[in-house]
Amino acid sequence: MKKILIVFSLILISCHNDVEDIQITGVVQNKTTNKPINNIKLKVECWYYGNSPDESYTGKYDTIIKTNVNGEYKAIFKKGTFIYIEVDEPEFEKIGASKHLRWSNYTIDISLKSK
Repeated sequence: MKKILIVFSLILISCHNDVEDIQITGVVQNKTTNKPINNIKLKVECWYYGNSPDESYTGKYDTIIKTNVNGEYKAIFKKGTFIYIEVDEPEFEKIGASKHLRWSNYTIDISLKSK
C-alpha cells in the first residue's frame, strides 16, 4: 500500500499544469549601445497543455507586438506553460528567447546585435 501511495504521489507531482493570466514584459535594446529600440516587432508564442492526456502541448496563442519609444513591450495570455519570443528585423541579427512558465509574471529583456 505504501508503494502505491508513493507512485501515485509521484504521478501527481509530475503532472504539468498551465499557468493562468500570464503577463510577459521586457525591454529590447541595442547590444552595442545598451539603448532601447523603438518600434521593434516581436512574435510571441505561448504554448499550453489544456486537457492533454499525455502531457503534450495542445495549442498555442500567437501575437505580434511592437516596442514603444522606451523599447518596452508587454504580452498578455489567458494561460500557458511555455513562451517563445522571436525578433527578426532586417537591421539586426535574428534572435529567439524562451521560458518555461511557473508563475504569471515574467520579464524577458532582449539585446539585439546589429548586422
